[in-house]
Amino acid sequence: MTQIISQPKINSAYNPLDELESFFDENKWEYQRDNLSNISFSVREGWSLYHFQISWKHDVHALYFVCCIPLSFQKSQRHDIHCITSMINRSLGMGHFEVEESASCVAYRHTIPVRGLSHIPSAMMHDVITVALSECERFFPAFNLLISQHYPIEQALDASLSHSCGLA
Repeated sequence: MTQIISQPKINSAYNPLDELESFFDENKWEYQRDNLSNISFSVREGWSLYHFQISWKHDVHALYFVCCIPLSFQKSQRHDIHCITSMINRSLGMGHFEVEESASCVAYRHTIPVRGLSHIPSAMMHDVITVALSECERFFPAFNLLISQHYPIEQALDASLSHSCGLA
């Protein structure tokens, strides 16, 4: 195994969630800081109210973003949910969807390594949250059609990616 000789200096007292609180305050977003390691908040977009949790993992110097799509599913639907999630993940450039077995929901996840950073630019926070919301909005219809309407996997995915033009 290759050993890395030079590592950036790390401020062990640094907690990027402190900066996130300032970011939320500036944007007048309501949030809850559960402890030193977690912030949670919700954002309403077109299809749903999405629930975020951002966790600071000090041991690996990374921020974990999780955005839950509030669609619960039955155990009998797990296989199809895993299949459509796998198909969707192939098209994502950043982050991934994952089945949250404990909560019976689908979540968008993304990790940002922050080792060596003295602060996290608010533009970066905005971008990660915007991408998460965009991907959840883009694929909410596929998950909804599969879970609620019992569409076959391919039809649910195709229907959610179809874009209509004009007015009916």
